[in-house]
Amino acid sequence: MRVLISGASGMVGSALAKSLKLEGHEVLTLVRPQSLRTGISWHPGVALEDHSDLESLDAVVHLAGAGIADRRWTSARKNLLWQSRVESTAHLRQALEERTTPPKRFLCASAIGWYGHRDNEILDESSSPGHGFLANLCAAWESAAQSSTMATASLRFGLVLDRAGGALKKMLPPFQLGLGGP
Repeated sequence: MRVLISGASGMVGSALAKSLKLEGHEVLTLVRPQSLRTGISWHPGVALEDHSDLESLDAVVHLAGAGIADRRWTSARKNLLWQSRVESTAHLRQALEERTTPPKRFLCASAIGWYGHRDNEILDESSSPGHGFLANLCAAWESAAQSSTMATASLRFGLVLDRAGGALKKMLPPFQLGLGGP
């Protein structure tokens, strides 16, 4: 398959790209203009390079977005989170739909934050969205990914745990010092 990945330098994206390449798939990546990495130039929410490799893609996996848990949610940070998810997703989806041969599938990251805080309620994909900023962000993000020309799916990730980064890297030190809890 020919797969395009945004957010390919992140923890999930880099693991996915590596796995797809090992399976023999052609992996293309979107990179920011100032990046030293090679790929198709993309300024999220603003411009996507008119590149011939964007034709006849089998799938797009859109994982890009500002870190959700690495900073305090000030008004400015919430605005950045919204722009980097909702607006960039809508722009990317629209730019790909306008191609002569749009991708067949558009898989877009989302988060379990869509469900909101629900105590012990059992939730599944048919459950209603929750309330609050994160639930509203996820609902708008998933809506921005919906396409009339590409099969779409929202990937509702929970915490991604890896010793090399993300939440686990930040959680391990207290446990290693004997200060962790159940």
